[in-house]
Amino acid sequence: MTHINSMERSHVQQVFPVRYWLFVAYAVGIPTFVRFDSTGRTHEYGIFNAWSISTMALTFLTAFLFITITLLGGIKVLARKVTFSAWMWVSLLALFLISSICEPQFRTLPAKPSDLYLSMYRLGEWVLGFSLLLSLYSREPVANGAALMASLLGRISWISVAIVWMILPIAPSLAYSTDATGSDVGHGRLGGALIHPDCLAALAGIACLHALTCLTGTRRIVGFCIASLTVFLTYSRSGEATLLLSLILYAIFFARSLVRFLGGLGAVVAVSAILLNITSIINYLARGNGLSNRATLSERTNVWDSSLKAFAQRPLMGYGFIAGVKGALNDHWTYSHWTPPHTHNDFLQALLTGGIFAGVLLLALFIKALCASIDLARRDARYSLFMFALAQLTLFAALVRLVSYQFVTLASLFVISFVAVVDHHALQAGKRGG
Repeated sequence: MTHINSMERSHVQQVFPVRYWLFVAYAVGIPTFVRFDSTGRTHEYGIFNAWSISTMALTFLTAFLFITITLLGGIKVLARKVTFSAWMWVSLLALFLISSICEPQFRTLPAKPSDLYLSMYRLGEWVLGFSLLLSLYSREPVANGAALMASLLGRISWISVAIVWMILPIAPSLAYSTDATGSDVGHGRLGGALIHPDCLAALAGIACLHALTCLTGTRRIVGFCIASLTVFLTYSRSGEATLLLSLILYAIFFARSLVRFLGGLGAVVAVSAILLNITSIINYLARGNGLSNRATLSERTNVWDSSLKAFAQRPLMGYGFIAGVKGALNDHWTYSHWTPPHTHNDFLQALLTGGIFAGVLLLALFIKALCASIDLARRDARYSLFMFALAQLTLFAALVRLVSYQFVTLASLFVISFVAVVDHHALQAGKRGG
């Protein structure tokens, strides 16, 4: 299998180091160093707390530096044409903005003038992230585009994993916490309040595939072990399942003959072990809390049911970006112990945010990226990393908010992978057509 040497310094990293590391810092963001309550509410600290102020400061500083170096350099944001389905992204942005402007009155939450400003600020984060990435990618030679994007995927994922491991001995209560839900005692999960365990599992899963596809020798083995151990310690059921599936597919389709055989054999053994130990596995997946675990699928289906009821009342316009969805869920939530701040599903989040057209656009973006990555990976093994990353992120989108929420680390990885495969696929199609 051909490996991408993503550890070498790319052209833009050498010539435009400020732009490069500015995007990396912006994509990684600032881990949550303030311990909120179990629901993630900030009422004890206020909306403007030490962590939120730090994240806003990072956003404004990034925007200021990006605009400054662009204006002082007298150059365009895009150095060359990049195909990334711009009309779809711009249409989705417009739908989210329009729905936020037309946010309705809610029965259970009073209208806040700050809702629109918050929505515009969060949408602005997406514009900034996209602009930074495109300014980097368009300045890299076309032949090295895959290596650049792979290096960004790897660095952002590995930096996030490294942050948790470095903070763990210093502040274990932040980096490793107990998921105590209901009246039962929960299990400790790596990531804690610092980086949500499910998010950390997704990042470590991508880091694991980065080690397999981009690293060699001892670094490959050590990186794979650290990343896979990180996923295991997060106790993220979705993270473990998606990583296991990715490893089986990698072993069968991309590994050398011996590893491919062992991977197929391992898949058979794994399925047999699951069937023989199904009771123990169910107990493990319940995290010791049985059916009372708030994070179980049954609890998520309650959120999804409320989301669909809210969507049925405003199928065309939606409720607005982030704040509108929270208000809609609050109106349709019939349980008293907890109010969900989002839908726990990226596609439902898009439907509630901007209506049916936003949901269709988001689904089209995921399908386009997956199809392009699969087609490229079949002909060029260097793009297998993006295929695995997009597959994992698509599966996670069924359980978390990704694109239809604020621009965070996982969202940046999706955008990186999307631009990498869609642009190169268009270039290859142009060459074949010519």
